[in-house]
Amino acid sequence: SELSISPDPENGTDTSSTFPTHILTRAQDVDNVEPGVYRDLVLQAALGFASCGWWIFPCRPEDKHPLTQHSFKDATLDPEKIKNWWNRWPDALIGVDCRRSGLVVIDCDVKNGEDGPGNWLRIVSETGIDITGALHSKTQSGGDHFIFSDSTGGVIASSAGKLAPGIDVRARGGYIIVPPGKGASGTYQIVGDWKRPPEFLPPPLVARLLETKARPSQTAPETPPTENGKCSAYGLAALEKECDKVARASEGHLVDSVERVLSGDVRALARAISVVEENSPGSAALLQ
Repeated sequence: SELSISPDPENGTDTSSTFPTHILTRAQDVDNVEPGVYRDLVLQAALGFASCGWWIFPCRPEDKHPLTQHSFKDATLDPEKIKNWWNRWPDALIGVDCRRSGLVVIDCDVKNGEDGPGNWLRIVSETGIDITGALHSKTQSGGDHFIFSDSTGGVIASSAGKLAPGIDVRARGGYIIVPPGKGASGTYQIVGDWKRPPEFLPPPLVARLLETKARPSQTAPETPPTENGKCSAYGLAALEKECDKVARASEGHLVDSVERVLSGDVRALARAISVVEENSPGSAALLQ
């Protein structure tokens, strides 16, 4: 059976279409299919997700970095653009812009001694959250993605480790990799039943996420040095360096990069941006 996805949250248009369930079923064991078959399955899945209103872009299989110039800002629903991308990069992973796709994703991992899956189970137990309505996938590192539809209209922002150690949130300002796909250290695979759209965030989880939204960043960058109210050459170079980090940030580090830029002195940053707009429009556009 097939399913429908809710309307596109960005423009309100109805993008209802069939979910690529049959493609995902065929892609369950991508390690044991011929390269040509695998590439076709990935392309068909990308087109299927886009037809349902998930904004798609290609990512490098080596490190999950976006292959397009402006990261997830280049994500599209256009099937011709998607075909062109995968013709150019046939082994690319499928990236999804969470905000425009109307998704909030709980990303659990075991890293740096932190037990993300265990902490997630603790939160589920404490709050009584029903996670059976989420779409569940396994990442190449053995982590877990729990994909929900966003019931807040984009209020929830991406964050790293704020919900609990080992748990990142992918939402506004972030993206995820979805199956099928082969990364450098493993495959992305669906878990359970993907025959229906992800359900909305449970209210207790929304409340917990809004609590973490108010928490300040752990560290703040130095303020761009100024000369007579304008950004110095050193400050301009520092800001452009941060812009470049944001543009090149991987799935796991994008939120941290943006937070480092935004957690500085806003007035100094605004002055710096005005100078960048005059001298380096491409870099300034990354912060708009």
